[in-house]
Amino acid sequence: MRDRSSTPSSAVANHRATRWRRRLLAIVVIILGFFVHLSAIAGYVIYFHTFGDWTVVCSKDEPTNRKSCTLSAPPPAIDLSNKRSNLTVAEHSNGTVTVFIRVGGKVEIGQPVYLRIDENPFHEARPNRFGETGWTGEAAIAIRGQLENGERMVLRSFPAGTGKPRDEVLSLGGFAEALKTYRTNLRTYGVLGSPR
Repeated sequence: MRDRSSTPSSAVANHRATRWRRRLLAIVVIILGFFVHLSAIAGYVIYFHTFGDWTVVCSKDEPTNRKSCTLSAPPPAIDLSNKRSNLTVAEHSNGTVTVFIRVGGKVEIGQPVYLRIDENPFHEARPNRFGETGWTGEAAIAIRGQLENGERMVLRSFPAGTGKPRDEVLSLGGFAEALKTYRTNLRTYGVLGSPR
């Protein structure tokens, strides 16, 4: 006759082991999926250098082999609050210039953003609901020139619900060198014209 006392406990043990293997497999799949997703969207950085408050980053998108470079401030940092604003200057192959701002945190809808370099007149723009705005054409070229020759930049925005302006100050001490490096990297990596 068969001993039935050991059968239920071994069935429970088998069930627990199966459950444990399924959980482990699910965790492994989630972790691998996370890393595959990051590598698919991130590509990789081929150049990174900080010049005071300004940073030049060039990257390559692995699937498309497309390279891009950015010149922005302030330098990247771990900022989970998302309250720091970001300014990017871009030069394009057709000779146009774009100055783009993403205001950190939520903005008061309808309120402008002001950019002022030294004692020059301020530049005004209206951000969208995501806090994004910018300048193109002659305004962007004027801003780039002021950044290149200036000492300090102030970005004034209006955070939602405060009723008060917020000023963020950046040094322009490293901007001219960062701009020169950015332009060199645009050519070096073939973003503008042919690569060396």
